[in-house]
Amino acid sequence: MFYWKDKTQNERTLAEELLSCDSIRTVHIATAFLEADGVAIVHQLTDKHSLSKEHITLYLSEQFSSNNPGALLERLSAICTVKILLEQHFHPKVYLLTGAENKLLYGSSNLTKGGFSRNIEFDYIGTPSPDELEKVRAFFDFCESRATAVDDELIQYYKEQQPAFNEISQAQQRAKHRLTGFIRHNDPFAADSYDFTDSYFSFEDYEIFFARNAKRTDSAIKHRRIEVQQKMLAVHKLIFPSIKKLGIAHHKRLENITSTIFPSDYNLHRVGWVGVRYGKLPHEI
Repeated sequence: MFYWKDKTQNERTLAEELLSCDSIRTVHIATAFLEADGVAIVHQLTDKHSLSKEHITLYLSEQFSSNNPGALLERLSAICTVKILLEQHFHPKVYLLTGAENKLLYGSSNLTKGGFSRNIEFDYIGTPSPDELEKVRAFFDFCESRATAVDDELIQYYKEQQPAFNEISQAQQRAKHRLTGFIRHNDPFAADSYDFTDSYFSFEDYEIFFARNAKRTDSAIKHRRIEVQQKMLAVHKLIFPSIKKLGIAHHKRLENITSTIFPSDYNLHRVGWVGVRYGKLPHEI
């Protein structure tokens, strides 16, 4: 079975594939890059299978993240064994879960939000044969022989290097803006125009309504529009009790509470916004 975008043929996301196994005893992960979303997935694995930190091992590259790597290491070290391959060009993405059933996932997906949900990736997902399992374990043994265990001293070192990581991140963002300028030059604003850190809606939420995405009908954009629609409905649920007191009702059909999220004749074959419909009470119509 393979994965490349959104969901596998089992109708599961990549994270759901990892979390679908039962009675897992050990987890080994090798990933070049890691983000907070990846830490959350590791946490879910440890919680689901009641794994102690000695039974889940994570191998990282030395530049695994430029966004608060010290804090990420601190969080990871509390739930699993973390090791870094310093001074190595470490670029694998391998996930091995062993127990009552074994699962092997490898390909291009790093343990990041992009790798697990946003990017176009390509990964193999399956049950390894005894021979394959031996070879994968040999790979992790090799990683072990080259890795440095993360301890308080190394965590503190990464925290102290945050200014350098910020410089790298800013340089990467500037380069990214130049490289994406061809298709994004008409965007109303860029990802770093505003601080979305504590915002309910992210830059990615707004981005789906930009002109370059308004007419798209692929599965990826549909999934992202649904996410925004669900956020809108959550806001609606929160505020509607107060709105109802004003003598205002939402659309009588639950599926039409928000405006349509698919390009059609009703929206000139483009989706440039999503709103909640309010109007008269049923007895007034």
